[in-house]
Amino acid sequence: MKKNYLLLLVPSFPFGRWITGAILFVGLFLFFKLTSTVPMTAVVLFSTIIISYIIPIFSFITEKSTEALDDLKDELELTDEAFIRVKTSITQTTLLGNLIPPAVGLLLALLHQSLIFGSTLNLSLSDTRSAENFASFVGTILIWITMTTVIYALTSNARTFSKLAKNHVKIDLFQISKLLPFARVAIISTLALIGALTLFPILFFDSSTPLSGSLPGFFATGVPIIIMLALPIWPIHQRLILAKRQVLTDVKQLINEATEKSPTQSFSKQTIENIAPLLNYQSHLSQLSTWPFDLSAVTRLLLYLVIPPLTWLGAALIEKGLDSVL
Repeated sequence: MKKNYLLLLVPSFPFGRWITGAILFVGLFLFFKLTSTVPMTAVVLFSTIIISYIIPIFSFITEKSTEALDDLKDELELTDEAFIRVKTSITQTTLLGNLIPPAVGLLLALLHQSLIFGSTLNLSLSDTRSAENFASFVGTILIWITMTTVIYALTSNARTFSKLAKNHVKIDLFQISKLLPFARVAIISTLALIGALTLFPILFFDSSTPLSGSLPGFFATGVPIIIMLALPIWPIHQRLILAKRQVLTDVKQLINEATEKSPTQSFSKQTIENIAPLLNYQSHLSQLSTWPFDLSAVTRLLLYLVIPPLTWLGAALIEKGLDSVL
């Protein structure tokens, strides 16, 4: 097992993520400025910002996922050795796990470039246009490689928590709060991609960037959000539904046994005393949630989900305002 190569870029000392983000931004900005004689295009600016953002936030999410796993330790039916293996898998991967995602990202970048320009790398135009194409080409490759690696790692972590939820976590209908780390992982995993979606309006400010140039990345970022959110949560939801249904069936059986010897119109005092607690218990069970969310988790999720539309709306209003002024 090897540590994910993107995590190697983030030092573990205080403010390491901020330092990494700053270095990446400055380094990429200087690279594009020194290798191109044209002003920074929207694609290049988008590349610089999103890479500087996604790597530090990926490190942050990985750390929070590890903390969530620690919080679940007492609820997991795992040996100490198995727990250590699961915890290690959050930050580490195999050699192929470090090689295949960037290779797939490179392939997708080449396909994306063909979609934009009709060929893998079109530098046959004037020098200025060639410089723009080259900068966009490099930026596109870096984005796809980085985002593919991050999405692969976060999806793998979501699958890990999904397996724990399905096979190894103890279910208690009256202790659902102990399952909240699954919701935290699901929500925090979407943070990286939701943040990336808020950056897409940068591309819309460049009239030379075709819509087809942003749509593949938009869908490649948006679809995994649904997957990452569902994987850790859905097995817990299904198991809670099954447990709730079973307990309600048992309670109903007890109520039937307590009342079957008495006609409905003539319950004895003893029968009423026997079934009253059962009816209260049944009512309480019926109101129990089968989702491992609390109010703060739901609020955070809703906030995350409304950020991208608000960002796109703001970008559209700014662009319309600039068009009316200019």
